[in-house]
Amino acid sequence: MIHQIPLKLADCAMYIEKMNKSYCPELSNDNFIRTGFPGMDQEIKGIPYGRITLISSEILHGKTSLALSIARHAAMKQKIATVIVDLQGKDCNASMRLIAQSGKIPIQLLMTGGLADTDWGKIVHALGRLDDAPIFIKDDKPDSIETLISELEATHGTNRIGLVVIDGWFDAANQTGIRNKDENSMRKLHRFAADSKIAVILTVQLNQALRRSGNKIPSRRDIPFEISNMAETVLIPYNHARSLSDEGKSEEPGVAVYKRGNDPAFIPMEFNADIGLFSCGNGRAGTKKKKG
Repeated sequence: MIHQIPLKLADCAMYIEKMNKSYCPELSNDNFIRTGFPGMDQEIKGIPYGRITLISSEILHGKTSLALSIARHAAMKQKIATVIVDLQGKDCNASMRLIAQSGKIPIQLLMTGGLADTDWGKIVHALGRLDDAPIFIKDDKPDSIETLISELEATHGTNRIGLVVIDGWFDAANQTGIRNKDENSMRKLHRFAADSKIAVILTVQLNQALRRSGNKIPSRRDIPFEISNMAETVLIPYNHARSLSDEGKSEEPGVAVYKRGNDPAFIPMEFNADIGLFSCGNGRAGTKKKKG
């Protein structure tokens, strides 16, 4: 049978969309947001709707970069309305980081100058892609968790938010973030995520006072209990070789995954700190049991 080209193009488009999703078949339902990293999606299925996912690390190990990479992929690739709450209060804010990631331009050049002629084309391209994405940014610090939730609910009512990223929920070094960051605040945020069916990502700096692991890969125990207890999944990026146990061999840089009810896992990933961009390592996600 002879078909007009629009019909064949439609068939091709459906096939391409199907194959694009097939790299991680378990994500064919609507319960998760894909992270953009196949190894991570295979391990945790994605960022769950209605739950809190925690990204925590030592300073300059990429917690904000990983969170923004996931947010960017959700908004630009999956067209999921995404709110980024920037509590860091730094010059290198979320907007600038997104431009650096999208254009693959060193953040330092964006902040201080010295751009090459070719960089301007990358910036224009990045700005165009970001402008088309359903991304909303809040860069003023709310007075309370109630104020923040109220603003998120109002935005959700008009834009149907799918993902909220709160960068800087707790910074142990600078004491920035939401005031009164106690268990009660986490419960309110957890209730908001569950009631609204919105996926929530929090970035939290590891509390160095709790660190007992030496050169081991950090774990949930290195995060204040009242914060980690409310999270379904904890992702801990680190950018130099660490071991999973005192006796274990060193692993290349990557992301440690602690998912409730599962054994801890390690996902090899590379981190370009200049751009603030993560990329897959060997692409495999292997589960490793804790020792001791």
